[in-house]
Amino acid sequence: MDSLLLGTIVGGTSSAIVIPLITRARVPDQVKSLLSMESVLNSPVIIVMALVILEVICSGKAGVEVSVVAQAIGIQFALGLASGTVVGFFWLWMLTILEKESYSDILTLAIVFLFYFFVETIDGSGVIFALVFGLILGNGVSVARLLRIKRTVETTAIMRRFHSQIYFFIKTFFFIYLGLMITFSNPTLVVIGIILSIILLFTRYIAVIFTSIGNRSLLSNMGILTTTLARGEAAAVLVQIVIAANIHNASVYPDLIMAILVTTVITSAVGILILGRESPQPENIYKT
Repeated sequence: MDSLLLGTIVGGTSSAIVIPLITRARVPDQVKSLLSMESVLNSPVIIVMALVILEVICSGKAGVEVSVVAQAIGIQFALGLASGTVVGFFWLWMLTILEKESYSDILTLAIVFLFYFFVETIDGSGVIFALVFGLILGNGVSVARLLRIKRTVETTAIMRRFHSQIYFFIKTFFFIYLGLMITFSNPTLVVIGIILSIILLFTRYIAVIFTSIGNRSLLSNMGILTTTLARGEAAAVLVQIVIAANIHNASVYPDLIMAILVTTVITSAVGILILGRESPQPENIYKT
């Protein structure tokens, strides 16, 4: 169970690090989109799975871990997905009424907070709710066209305006928080963390090979797809939750995961610096 928990915590890339890096890299839009979507979508998944596994470890139910984990993850995903869909459609309709209001973005954030805690209270996944809620609002026009709704509102501009104001503070706070957590009090764990980071890099390379089959653009950018593996805010937050849970071996997690975070961030930065200067173009198969 410790192995499952550790693997889950470090199993996803960080949008707070990956997206700013790739926006400055000279790579095809398809590569940028793939890396962006990966970093955005995997954070809710690893948070839900890690919290469920941690709950099983704390409960001490040996022998039924697989069934308990599968059932709990399914329930949390289902409740988060259902609530996000319902509230998302409702708020999309409300925004058509509040379209001319100056503070509709702040009100939207308040709705997210309110229902996030409500979904968590009923044992659902708040992060899945927030993700689905955002997807519906961000694609309001397409959703309305699909459901043949005549009146809708383009929420992308509203959300981007507010997001641009708080994104800097969130990103800055994360790096300060990361710096405060790094102690490296146990050199052995630091070395193990670096070794695990190398293993992550190797396994990611294999995954990139399978992902890129049949796509010349991805195949020509395998280097940057492989090295952009920075772990970040989700792992840092989950470490604190593990420590607060006071499970067996909880003291091992901070130094180990912080070493992985730092190593993968450096790897991503160096990869972008070296491989992101010039975008390799796929070979023209029609060239004579």
